[in-house]
Amino acid sequence: MRVYVRIRPSTSFDRDKDVAVLSTGMNTLICASDHATSMGCNAVPEGQYVYDAVFGPEHTNKQVFALTASPLVSAVLAGTNACLFAYGQTGAGKTYSMVGPNGGQGKATGRGGGHGEETQGCLPLAAAELFRKIANVEAGGTG
Repeated sequence: MRVYVRIRPSTSFDRDKDVAVLSTGMNTLICASDHATSMGCNAVPEGQYVYDAVFGPEHTNKQVFALTASPLVSAVLAGTNACLFAYGQTGAGKTYSMVGPNGGQGKATGRGGGHGEETQGCLPLAAAELFRKIANVEAGGTG
């Protein structure tokens, strides 16, 4: 099992709010208790937490997918079970990360206001990769 943290990009709803996360590293998250307490998150003690990877707001959904879900697609095609699970507080960005902006509504064309591949969530990206790899195998490729 691997554990990843995703800090979604800020929205108009939370632009003026205090932030409990001071910084992120490749796999480290540093929280401040004074900010966390002011946000009502006093269950999060001040400290440094280490995960398999931490994705900050500057990371795209495609980057998150490449490290988290893409290996699961390969594992499924190799015959193993896989699960991608999103957990978090309301408004934390689970839907944004899993299906994309606006709950995945709209075309994923990247043209005319649609959402391009960089912002599609892990689930549509995983489905596309799964079908792409199956088509490649059926065409005589290796996956």
